[in-house]
Amino acid sequence: MVMKKGRENVTGLLKIALVAMVLMIGLTPLANAAITEFTITPGICISGELQTYTVKVVSSTCWEWQNTTIPAGYSIETPTAGGVEVVRTEFDGECNGTAIVGNVSLTANAGNPAALVDVCATINGITLCNTQGITYAPGGTFTIDSPWGGSPYFEVRWPTATEDGYANVSVPGCCIWNITDTYYLKVICPEPGSTAIFFATAEGDLVGLNDSVNCTTPPEVPVYNNFGLTALVGIMSVVLGLATLRRKR
Repeated sequence: MVMKKGRENVTGLLKIALVAMVLMIGLTPLANAAITEFTITPGICISGELQTYTVKVVSSTCWEWQNTTIPAGYSIETPTAGGVEVVRTEFDGECNGTAIVGNVSLTANAGNPAALVDVCATINGITLCNTQGITYAPGGTFTIDSPWGGSPYFEVRWPTATEDGYANVSVPGCCIWNITDTYYLKVICPEPGSTAIFFATAEGDLVGLNDSVNCTTPPEVPVYNNFGLTALVGIMSVVLGLATLRRKR
């Protein structure tokens, strides 16, 4: 009886150990990705002016999804003309054991630039395109599917005055090493002089990295009253007159 009880105890301990191992394996990310670089260039947002923003994410290992938080208060001006590129994404990674290099571009549609974009995806030199819906409204969400089909997608939720938004890239079954997004947008800052913190995470790296953007307003254009204009003309006349005398001499 003693031996039987001892075997039961050993069997119970083995079961506990096996359950613990299964739980540990299940809770451990399959890809121990680490974001080694997250940069936004330039680090200054001039409110209301068309700017080019480059967002770069570099990882030590590949990931199936990556998310960037967009701070509350930022808003986007809706394009009013077709043919305007909104965003271009450059990436490299692998899929089914094959290395992939490519890009995805979103261009405002000529027929309806406020609500449609022409999506073109190039992978290893081959390009496919289609047209999909988009929104630029605060709090609005849109999803861009790959023209190649399958499950990869790009989803954006624009921030509101009080709630953060996000930009999420998901490539189930494949993995990405590096990604660079270039946005061509007119961004409205929440408050001149404020600093916004953008935060990037990825599969296997929930700690992530952040980068900041400082908000400013366009430089003021000097305004001259009648007296100021008269004085400016007078000064220019004197300068031109002196230059003429020097040439005659």
